[in-house]
Amino acid sequence: DYAPFADIDGDGKYDPTNGDYPITGGQCQKYTYADQMIWWVYNDNGNIHTESSSAPIDLEVHALAFAYKTNDEVNDMTFYKYSLLNKASSDLTQTYMGVWVDPDLGCYTDDYIGCDTSTGLGVVYNADANDEPCPVGYGTQPPILGVDYFQGPKDQNGNELGMSSFLYYVNDFSVRGNPTIATHYYGYLSGYWTDGTPFTQGGNAYGGSTPTKYVFPSSPADASGWSMCHPGTTPADMRFIQSSGPFTLKPGAANDIVMGVVWVHPPVGTYPCPKFDLLLKADKKAQALFDNCFELIDGPNAPDMSIVELDKQLVLHLDNTQSVENYAQTD
Repeated sequence: DYAPFADIDGDGKYDPTNGDYPITGGQCQKYTYADQMIWWVYNDNGNIHTESSSAPIDLEVHALAFAYKTNDEVNDMTFYKYSLLNKASSDLTQTYMGVWVDPDLGCYTDDYIGCDTSTGLGVVYNADANDEPCPVGYGTQPPILGVDYFQGPKDQNGNELGMSSFLYYVNDFSVRGNPTIATHYYGYLSGYWTDGTPFTQGGNAYGGSTPTKYVFPSSPADASGWSMCHPGTTPADMRFIQSSGPFTLKPGAANDIVMGVVWVHPPVGTYPCPKFDLLLKADKKAQALFDNCFELIDGPNAPDMSIVELDKQLVLHLDNTQSVENYAQTD
């Protein structure tokens, strides 16, 4: 009852000699699997919490990372599923689940971040068209990477919460920097800087008058929007958090997060404020894969073929009739 697998012989035990094999599991009832899968489990109840100095809350996490080998954008995607289980004897109230991302896009000191709230996508892109080595960089025309919140946890009424906030901090020890105690971590999950003030609209999201749950929600190509590209925000070693909550996690209950990471090379000439169009197109394909229970979507139907037999020769006719999916397409 730990790592998901297809129990072919129905004995409740994983035995590949009887035909059992690992699967992605989750809410889909289909026995789907990926070309590579890595599963692990951990909890917060052992040893010392050196990062947060907090007491354990008896939480157990089952994690699954998986990917597919294809000849399209899916080949540059990875997927992750986290199941969080409350092993304590009491409720976890006002709970937030967060995906923490330290993207380090090539050179880690010149990153910008942003989000697309319509898709639940967190994005990292380079501050200019040349990603210098520091010590490693992509060079000219660096890629763009996105983290999509496919499935968020559910509240006690069964409603999926999705990405309820997209926030960030910088790798330093300023008020907008690294968390060092438990309240800092909870603040970044729930919308507050380390000094207890809320994230606010505009600028670098600190010190404004209007609280916000989503920072830099506009495309960098939108000159009238709020992105890191236009306010003149200094690029840095950025970390972002895609959070979901609050909700209550009962003793013995579990809740899941499923996410996908997409990676694209944008067209030449889009910097310093690139469009997210190519990334959103790839993310749409990743979302369709999730919606299809991670079964690779079939390609278009083959055209109709007829054969004419001649003397020592066969002539093949390929016809795109209206019953074929790519009928009348020229590209």
